[in-house]
Amino acid sequence: MLNTLVALLAENPILLIGLDLFAKSTVVLLFTLVASHLVRTDSFSVRSKHLLWLTGLLCLALIPLVSVFPGILDTESKFHAATLTLPTTFDSAEESKITSFTGFSSNTFLLLAYLGPCLLLLSRMVFAVMSVFGIGARALPNSNRRTLEISTSVARKLRLSRSVEILQSKEVTSPFSFGIFAPKIILPDQANEWSESTVEDVLVHELTHIKRLDWPSTIFCHFVASLYWINPLCWIAINRISEEAENSCDAAVLGFGRNGADYARNLILIARRSRDGNRLLTQMMADNRMLPKRVQRILKGKTNTKVNKIFLPMLTTTMLALVASFGSIQILAFEPSALSRSDPKKSIESSPAFIVAPHFGQF
Repeated sequence: MLNTLVALLAENPILLIGLDLFAKSTVVLLFTLVASHLVRTDSFSVRSKHLLWLTGLLCLALIPLVSVFPGILDTESKFHAATLTLPTTFDSAEESKITSFTGFSSNTFLLLAYLGPCLLLLSRMVFAVMSVFGIGARALPNSNRRTLEISTSVARKLRLSRSVEILQSKEVTSPFSFGIFAPKIILPDQANEWSESTVEDVLVHELTHIKRLDWPSTIFCHFVASLYWINPLCWIAINRISEEAENSCDAAVLGFGRNGADYARNLILIARRSRDGNRLLTQMMADNRMLPKRVQRILKGKTNTKVNKIFLPMLTTTMLALVASFGSIQILAFEPSALSRSDPKKSIESSPAFIVAPHFGQF
């Protein structure tokens, strides 16, 4: 059984690469998860936690680059790879059996098994982005003078230099924002019935999303998660990033002097009229999935939005250094010499199997 497993890995580079990336991504995300639990104090803002998780996803995007192109790192130092030696003996019958199972067809199957869900998720992401732009194109300009005046005032206080267009649409029931260079805020039709305090809360929340570039960050995170779809920790990271982004914008509203109870009441009022239709690839203000936790946090009055100037940069540097080290470390590797094709009857009594220490020049 062990011989078959070793031979399976040796004959399937796609499986070997996939396991290697899975292991490395798991290390990064577990590190991020532990770090996020360690900073659960009032001295660390929700913005710091959001940046922490965002850095974790960025590290995942860099893993294939530093693994495939180790030359971009300083690899002059020589390390001897520590190997786990497994006794492996193959006779011609067993090798023939393995070959029939692990040939080109199995590599193709593994590649298609990965690419199928990956392409499906990427296609869904593209469709969701197109849907957002479609809603924006069909939306009508908001002509309410009160809304426009509040928007201008809030943008000035937030020091938002980009011009933001306020639109209104019957297709949505919850406010959201999108765009990078020409951002837009989409308000539902019932926005005309909102009180002035509700309108101000919504605009502060959405303009903060725009200032923080949360929409492009969301697209980037879903892109990375689509590539690492097989790792469940990626989807946990997506949820945490979305949650911390909403918490950051809620904290910004409270930072404007809004009473927590009043803001929570306005948020619940908007959520009651929103419906869970097709999920858009945006930060929906009234997302019922996160609403209970958000309301609890709002009522506690946590308004700290400043990034810790010491801990977070140090932690980010540590994470990037960890990823950089992956360029010289292959968590799972197999020496092709483990199987000798020249003489099928030849026994291989002791072959290097899994390399778990620094290993240069090979992916």
